[in-house]
Amino acid sequence: MASTFGLDYRPALVNREGIGRATRELVRGLAGQLNADEALGLFGWTLRAPRYSLDELGLPERARL
Repeated sequence: MASTFGLDYRPALVNREGIGRATRELVRGLAGQLNADEALGLFGWTLRAPRYSLDELGLPERARL
């Protein structure tokens, strides 16, 4: 049975330290542990423009924003 995990990724888009860093590291750790039938969905909608590019965020290939 496939599993889907959802996570609010907004803090990672606008904060380099603190909760932003913790969120980015959590996503990296979770993405590295996913099985082939599991998905990680990131919610990142905000009115505030992202401060960092997707490369700077270090999102794994399997994670999509």
